[in-house]
Amino acid sequence: MKLTKEIIHSAASGRFQNGFNYHQLKLMGIPWPPRAGWVARLVGREVPDETWDMILRLSGKPKSMRRRLLMGQPEAEQVRFNFTAD
Repeated sequence: MKLTKEIIHSAASGRFQNGFNYHQLKLMGIPWPPRAGWVARLVGREVPDETWDMILRLSGKPKSMRRRLLMGQPEAEQVRFNFTAD
């Protein structure tokens, strides 16, 4: 996949869709903390589809979930509890 500014920002999270976490940036080859202009340096670069899929999956996830995803563990299913009075 060839990166554009719009594609890069589609992986962001946060109120203004401008937040990227350490793991996402690492997969894109950007050192932490990111320096000004890092998005512009990525535009036009080719990224394997599998890598981009992981970057999207890491968006907005808490740190513990990001670690599980990177280790190849499936995402945790939501658990619902039903409380009934006896």
